[in-house]
Amino acid sequence: MHIAHRSQWPPDPQLREHLMRPHWLYIATFAGGQTKVGTAVDDRKHARLDEQGPVLAHWVAVAADGVEVRMWEDRVSQVAGIGQVVRPSAKAAGLSGPIDLSGLAASHREAVARAQEALAGFQDAVPFADPWPNPRDPQTLLGDDIRPYPTSLGSGEHGFSIDSWWGPTALVRLDGVPELRWATDMSALVGHRISQGEWVTAAPAVQDSLF
Repeated sequence: MHIAHRSQWPPDPQLREHLMRPHWLYIATFAGGQTKVGTAVDDRKHARLDEQGPVLAHWVAVAADGVEVRMWEDRVSQVAGIGQVVRPSAKAAGLSGPIDLSGLAASHREAVARAQEALAGFQDAVPFADPWPNPRDPQTLLGDDIRPYPTSLGSGEHGFSIDSWWGPTALVRLDGVPELRWATDMSALVGHRISQGEWVTAAPAVQDSLF
């Protein structure tokens, strides 16, 4: 689907039906400062961003179909230098440390402006900036109480309580250190068989800053 605008083969009927619906182009900025350009079909434009887990996002254009929007996506990447992928591990890493919300906002505004400039006059694009209403409060990320989850979820036993979700990253709490949150890349579970049980993740030793 993501290369339909560059391929010579006709998509199958279900794929064609999906691609022929209106699509939105968005710019999203994540907690670690990474910014990406992406696309979302009209009836999932909110859910798609929710799944991505950015701190800030704007829709910047709406296309007649999924082929056209992917041409615009490539244009923004090539001209504005904004990539199309932020890996789940990078999203988790960005949430596990101090977060500068004002700095993120400034970086995001600059990326949106670059995207609008790249789209201006390109094909039928009419760029705008419509903010995505983040269902989570970014203010909850402030403070120094978020740490990287101590091990990978790809193996072993794990037990924690989930505090909040940011796309593929869960902020969780462990027994013994309830005052801390841990950024956990839940995409590491993909492809693994899991067994439910009374598992517990042992909290590592935590040394607070002396200053």
